[in-house]
Amino acid sequence: MRKLLCGLALTALATTSCATTPRPQDITGQTWTLVELFGESVNPQDTSRPVTLTLDPGANAHGYAGCNQFTGPYTLTGNQLTFGAVAMTKMACERGEDVERKFANVFDRTRTWILQDGMLHLVGSDGLLARFRS
Repeated sequence: MRKLLCGLALTALATTSCATTPRPQDITGQTWTLVELFGESVNPQDTSRPVTLTLDPGANAHGYAGCNQFTGPYTLTGNQLTFGAVAMTKMACERGEDVERKFANVFDRTRTWILQDGMLHLVGSDGLLARFRS
């Protein structure tokens, strides 16, 4: 009986651990909307369009940076995330260029990701860079 209880307890622990550990596929294939950038809230009214990020399963990132579109490769291994050279259109916009300029710095600085409470956090060596909602 004791072996059975220990076995059930270990199974429950293993199942719980696996269910709560985010996997790379948990963040790909959906569009994420920026809500915080370098510790400051992002107001969608400050940009021409909401700032978005989509990580395609084929290792291509794309979205809107507040005014312009961007696209580029990424590498996702475990909780490690890095971006390659990102290309961005160069349209002039009435608003959003300040947010876009700051957001462009996220790509070079991202090293890891965290998925917590349905929010995607991009983290660099100096801490949280950006936070997105799905």
